[in-house]
Amino acid sequence: MTYISLECSVESEERLKMPRVRRYHANCNELNIVIELHEDVYRLQQGLGATLLITSSKDKCLEADFCGHGYVLSISNIGNKWRAILSIHGLLIVIHEPEDSKLHEELKLMEKYYIGLRLKEKK
Repeated sequence: MTYISLECSVESEERLKMPRVRRYHANCNELNIVIELHEDVYRLQQGLGATLLITSSKDKCLEADFCGHGYVLSISNIGNKWRAILSIHGLLIVIHEPEDSKLHEELKLMEKYYIGLRLKEKK
């Protein structure tokens, strides 16, 4: 079973030309992750932490605030960095990782995964 849990900090957000879709830029340890979400479905908050879950277990994903399923579209090495692209019905999650990172080895092309998000509580 695949179970990846990443603690992230949402660095910035931007509106896309597609109506009501936002792109979030998050820092998850050594990983930079870009997450696209429809604002009517789920919203992250700039400056707050979030947990990103990528798992093959629907039950584990349903424990998060948001749970969707998608597929790995591509895994590539570009300029000494790994990039994995996942699609949740057209909305993308792009994971940029250093060359020595092994996260991409846990993902398989065209494999179905559940993607969960949970916001950290404000203190």
